[in-house]
Amino acid sequence: MTSFPRSGNSFLRKFLEQITGIYTGSDGNIKMGVMLQHTGLLGENHFGDDTVWITKAHYPYMQAHAPWTADKIICIVRNPIDVIPSYMSLAFLQSHTAVPVNPWNTVTAWPDISRYFLGGWNEYHLRVREMAKNTPTFFLTYE
Repeated sequence: MTSFPRSGNSFLRKFLEQITGIYTGSDGNIKMGVMLQHTGLLGENHFGDDTVWITKAHYPYMQAHAPWTADKIICIVRNPIDVIPSYMSLAFLQSHTAVPVNPWNTVTAWPDISRYFLGGWNEYHLRVREMAKNTPTFFLTYE
């Protein structure tokens, strides 16, 4: 399962774990992994083995530990208008749940930051569509 960061990947994993009782994994870093483990995602940082049935990744945007491969892909797509402020909160506040006192679009650097993240969002989705030519891919929208 792949998505651009802040597109609902952890939310979907939590939902799948709650309805199936089976852990999902992640190729994420240990710092964020511990934060997500505290939310109940107990398969965090497990990937590439039989201990989890679905593995979260942000590949091809970022690659955490090892080359990411899949027999099938679920790609979660979220509107960048929602992704960018959420990503900024994660990056600058170092939290999956914290929100800024003032909206991000009031920050002086907002136009430059949003253009930067939008470029990454667009490049990510172009690469996933290329991967989908050779790997069965299910696109799921979030919001």
